[in-house]
Amino acid sequence: MLIRDYIERRVRFCWGGVGGEDCTTWCGSYGLALTGRDPAEAFRGTYNSAEGAHALIDAAGGLALLVGPILTDQGWRRVQQPTTGDMAVIRTLVDFEGEDPIERDVSALCFGPLWSVLGPAGPGGIAHRKAQLVACWRWPR
Repeated sequence: MLIRDYIERRVRFCWGGVGGEDCTTWCGSYGLALTGRDPAEAFRGTYNSAEGAHALIDAAGGLALLVGPILTDQGWRRVQQPTTGDMAVIRTLVDFEGEDPIERDVSALCFGPLWSVLGPAGPGGIAHRKAQLVACWRWPR
């Protein structure tokens, strides 16, 4: 599957990845389409709200610690220099509380010079310079 085709398809946002996708299950579904194995299978459908997602992530010690071991077990390699098609955790601006920015770790797909992420409005791009790479994995093509 070409990543452009995956990113351009219409997706309904839904916490937990049942009846739609959130940022992490969306990346998991990309992994499933690419490899035949769903990296989000263990937690897909186990939460249905932002609070539930944050509780799952916090219990693992962070998003990279939640998804990293799963990806590695499925054959993804940890890399330092992202290229198109890589799956990652990035730290980026997600909202504002008053005038204060809120940054969080989110799951993302590398797409050329951008990170593509899924939010309530659908897939979108965030420039590399605006997001900090936390961890990145590549499927050995």
